Amino acid sequence: MSASTKNPPYSFRYLCVSGGGGGGGSSYGGRSGGGGGGGGFRSSIEGLNSGGGGTVEPVFSLTPATYAITVGAGGTGNDRGSGGTSKINFFTALPGGGGSRAQSQRQGGSGASGGGGGADYPGGGGGAGGLGTAGQGFDGGAGGGTQSGSGGGAGGPASGGTPGVGITTDISGSIVTYSEGGTRGTRLNGPANSGKGGGGVSSDKQTNGFGGSGIIILQIPNWISVSFSAGVTQTSYDDGVGNNVYVVTAAGATDTFTLE
Repeated sequence: MSASTKNPPYSFRYLCVSGGGGGGGSSYGGRSGGGGGGGGFRSSIEGLNSGGGGTVEPVFSLTPATYAITVGAGGTGNDRGSGGTSKINFFTALPGGGGSRAQSQRQGGSGASGGGGGADYPGGGGGAGGLGTAGQGFDGGAGGGTQSGSGGGAGGPASGGTPGVGITTDISGSIVTYSEGGTRGTRLNGPANSGKGGGGVSSDKQTNGFGGSGIIILQIPNWISVSFSAGVTQTSYDDGVGNNVYVVTAAGATDTFTLE
């Protein structure tokens, strides 16, 4: 259903997902790196709650003007390497925290959802999971023994090596699960525009999995004229109930959208 009247300021709904954290590396044989945390998941779409136990957020109310828009990149660092921040004007979703490097015994990176804690070094204990943020995501899993923890997700915390679940919706026009935690020891990259955390390595001398980039979806009444700067990659569709839905898959730090 349309969120706006035909007089400014215009009200519209959104989904804002940031980049997932990178998976952790290792410099010690037989020890896995932590999984990255899922990117922040914030929603004002009717019936679609924000992550981290949050609820549906208020709609945006903006006057005709030009506003900043950025889609966060996935994290690539192999020791608590966080993802990139997605933003709509001054509204932001936090990035996912990166997985800890194995045998570091360090806590996973904190963020929207926390990264997995590091495995132990011989004679020591594992690191705690990184902390999530209420309304965006959940905590990562703790490491222990030769195994690091997995990353937290927007829909639930990690438990040791079991990653946190994401949140599934069809608002993009396809059924997609966003902001899942990355799994320790898998080295898997998060899919593009999923906000999923990257998988940690399974042993030394391996490349960690990178986090998936974020996405922004704008549900705007179809009588409002919307345009985007040249650097934005987006598609749109009519949802059949009075809105155009703009699915923004790439937008850099200087990109914008304009309401008229």
